[in-house]
Amino acid sequence: MIHQANIGNKNIRINEFVSSCSECGAQIEPVDTGLVNWIQNAKYMMATEFEWVLQCPAQMCKRLIIARYSMKSETEGAINGFYSLSEVVPTGLKPVAQHEEIENISPLFVEIFSQAAHAENLGLSQVCGIGYRKALEHLIKDYCVHANPEKSESIQKVQLMNCITSFVKDANVIACAKRATWLGNDEAHYVRKWASQDISDLKVLIELVSNWIVSDVLTKQYIESMPE
Repeated sequence: MIHQANIGNKNIRINEFVSSCSECGAQIEPVDTGLVNWIQNAKYMMATEFEWVLQCPAQMCKRLIIARYSMKSETEGAINGFYSLSEVVPTGLKPVAQHEEIENISPLFVEIFSQAAHAENLGLSQVCGIGYRKALEHLIKDYCVHANPEKSESIQKVQLMNCITSFVKDANVIACAKRATWLGNDEAHYVRKWASQDISDLKVLIELVSNWIVSDVLTKQYIESMPE
């Protein structure tokens, strides 16, 4: 959707407004501070980029954020003054919410996954996949240790795929964890084996692994607490 906007006393067209605070994560209608930095392009004799200073209205935040806009193409922009939101800064690291059971079983998975997501949000597409792969290994091994505490040392040392086949009992966890491992390994190798899948598929599989682990853990808890 294209919006007509008055920014820095200029009537321009933008593709979207900032709708969330990059600092606190709240959904907002930011306050316009009136500060705009126009970045001129000598070739087209006009600003092809600009930085718009906004403020979060949330009482517990009130931080300043900068929305960066750029022309989708300089030629198009020179004709109709259309700008696209390209970045909102600062982009602080924010934990990705996980199930309570997952946070209890593998707090390091939550931390690593959040860091990988942050890297992806920064556009670091060539390194975030390895981070997701590391997060997956911590999740699987911590889950196995949770279920088999007496085998903790063996679980920590074994390779991930062997850990899945040797210590995971739930068929759904096994099926999804294997495929997540395949895609995670692709992120570290020179040649991809699964060319039709990417990081988005890896994240879906990790989410499925997480959900099946939660189902397994909660099912066992209720069976133990409510015996027939």
